[in-house]
Amino acid sequence: MNKTKSNEVVQSHFLNTLTEERIPVTLITKNGFQMRGVVKFYDQYTIVLEVNGNDTLINKAAISTIISSKRVPI
Repeated sequence: MNKTKSNEVVQSHFLNTLTEERIPVTLITKNGFQMRGVVKFYDQYTIVLEVNGNDTLINKAAISTIISSKRVPI
């Protein structure tokens, strides 16, 4: 498996676990803005984060870091 494909598998597993288990996360954008919420949906280009009952659509290219509130086995 090439490196890009391997990274996609890890990313999908991580996001899938966050979505299915509704694990709270802190999402940090490339410009330093922080959002805390739960990942509701994701696809190849975007993530929908539920923040205080509202859905926020975030482009993956704008994301620097996602920190889960509990350990996600990879």
